[in-house]
Amino acid sequence: MSDQADVMLIKFGQAQHLQEFRNGILYMNNRSAFFDTPVADTERHDPYEAVDYLIPKSSISDIRLTDELTGAEFEIGSDALSGPMRGKYDDVGPNVFCMYAAKNIMKTRDLQVDPQNFRFGDYYVRVINTPEFLVRVESGIRKTGFSGGWQLVEYVDVEQHAGIFSPFNKPGSLSHQNEFRIIVDAGSLDPIRLPIGCLKDITTPILPLAAINQTIHVRDRPPSPCG
Repeated sequence: MSDQADVMLIKFGQAQHLQEFRNGILYMNNRSAFFDTPVADTERHDPYEAVDYLIPKSSISDIRLTDELTGAEFEIGSDALSGPMRGKYDDVGPNVFCMYAAKNIMKTRDLQVDPQNFRFGDYYVRVINTPEFLVRVESGIRKTGFSGGWQLVEYVDVEQHAGIFSPFNKPGSLSHQNEFRIIVDAGSLDPIRLPIGCLKDITTPILPLAAINQTIHVRDRPPSPCG
């Protein structure tokens, strides 16, 4: 993300979770949690989370399987597959913090958030100083001793994508989420809370998400002081 000042970061959620965010705590689920989320939660469930590589169905002629109990071998054709083959290198994977990213804000005056994102919660908080926010994120990660980083998510056609599928890749069907993702390699399947310091001085108050497309352009109120 070369021009941080030209990206507006927004966090969707419920009021109590956004208050924790403004207090400077990033609640980070393990990446696999989104794979395990119920399918009915269409915005959070992602069958490609925790996947490390993809092999397109079109690249597979047949698959040979061996029964571990009997040693018997049998083959199935690629036509029996419902989609690409998915594989993992790492049983744990990183913990992640997800935000919405509005890009090219210096040039665009008509920013609109896709209403599909309203399923993430009833409220939102907007970061009003992206470079400073990322300075605090970097400092927080460094203090833990873990490795980590951030990036805009790249959306791909999972039926055609071949090779590495990183924590910064997601299916094209979710591209309306415009996700910005922070990751920490904490080695934990459980959620972690990453302290990065109070954010009240660089975020808006908690605002109703349903009205975001009417309020996102409103001049920012003075930020709240920390402390």
